[in-house]
Amino acid sequence: MSGKRLAAARALLLGAVLLSPTALAAQETSRFLPSREYFPTLFADPRQPTTAAKLVYATDSPTQFGSIVEGEAAFGASVPLYRLAGKSLEDALVLGVEGGVFARFNMETVEKDLITTDWVFAVPLVLHRGGNWLRLRYYHTSAHLGDEYMTRFETLRVVYARDALELLGWWRARPWIGLYGGGGWAFKPDPPEHDPFTLRAGLQAQGVDKKTVRPYGAADVLWDQQNDWTPRFSLQAGILLSVAGSSRDIRIGAEFVTGPAPQGQFNHVETTYLSLGFYLDL
Repeated sequence: MSGKRLAAARALLLGAVLLSPTALAAQETSRFLPSREYFPTLFADPRQPTTAAKLVYATDSPTQFGSIVEGEAAFGASVPLYRLAGKSLEDALVLGVEGGVFARFNMETVEKDLITTDWVFAVPLVLHRGGNWLRLRYYHTSAHLGDEYMTRFETLRVVYARDALELLGWWRARPWIGLYGGGGWAFKPDPPEHDPFTLRAGLQAQGVDKKTVRPYGAADVLWDQQNDWTPRFSLQAGILLSVAGSSRDIRIGAEFVTGPAPQGQFNHVETTYLSLGFYLDL
């Protein structure tokens, strides 16, 4: 399958993921397509499937452009498909699907050169017990270098893809804050000689009242064996805007990331950047 056909197939699949909850939101009380609340959102994870637009300033850039203003457009969603067991958010076992694409652009060139595109597809299984949860997640990710970037710098893309399993647990320490941790194993990395293991930990806090505007803050740390366990720190803070009649929120947040780049094409290169973004967690 050609690159264009593969990209089109992925776009169609992602579109179906996004449209499904909209068309069937009225069935929230059924086992099929339960509420979006059954799937956790890790605010500080740079590759959390979400729909977003943000401006990024890289003080330490992994690209040959150097320190520039970049734009990142993300298109993605998390969809709980079926509640396998339980009757509420306190005791449920839920299976679903996630998908996202993250495209990074140079905002300082006339052509707005596409730098990289990262794809994520995942199938999570989430067990809820009280305010805590345990998530077993299969995911596939792949990274692609932009045509404009390759042409401008006469460079080739780095082979980077992996099929992996991740186990993550969340403990709600207080009604407004939770801690999480776990690890992953890539059973099919590409290149195959890549080291397979990752570790992740973080915390997340947000207002729990019923106000339309609530503050939030989150931190995420990822250790990748392929990068000799060098940590990538990601911090995000901002406000949550509740959408009337929906379990979804709009986020407006500032982000700080330092460590190995979240872009797969530059995963082996360290970066530091600041961003300001608008997020819709579908």
